[in-house]
Amino acid sequence: MTGQGDRRPEHVRQFVVNALVTQAMIARAPGLVPLFTGLRYRLETESDPDVPKRPLTTIAFSGLPSFRPADDLILAATSFSGVPAFVEVIDSDALSRFDDPLKTRMQELLC
Repeated sequence: MTGQGDRRPEHVRQFVVNALVTQAMIARAPGLVPLFTGLRYRLETESDPDVPKRPLTTIAFSGLPSFRPADDLILAATSFSGVPAFVEVIDSDALSRFDDPLKTRMQELLC
């Protein structure tokens, strides 16, 4: 929201609609939070200081940390793909340390 990228009205509108629908769904269906938690996703609702009256809910995979790569890599990737968007990158080193409680429990039951 604070980046210097191209802000097309249709993209901003879609972002706002998605954010409002996410908020409404979580408010009206409290069972979604445990469902997402069971699927190993973390839901967090925070208010941005720039937009204090509009909380923003993010849904993130809770098992593996991700990070935003350096700007030059993002610029290279977006210019190569032709799409002015970039998604976070999973920390591959964290994959070896990934602890999956369901997998661990299943291994305990089977062994």
